[in-house]
Amino acid sequence: MRWMSQLHNCNLRSQTKMEHFLRESNLRKCSKIICDLIKSRMIN
Repeated sequence: MRWMSQLHNCNLRSQTKMEHFLRESNLRKCSKIICDLIKSRMIN
């Protein structure tokens, strides 16, 4: 049963990595949108 728990841990780790990656990319997208908004405001 030990290898089962190791497999489970591995899955958990990859899941959190994916979540972290998604969160990071979302943050980047958000900051880019905000940045574009601010730039357009400054131009206008």
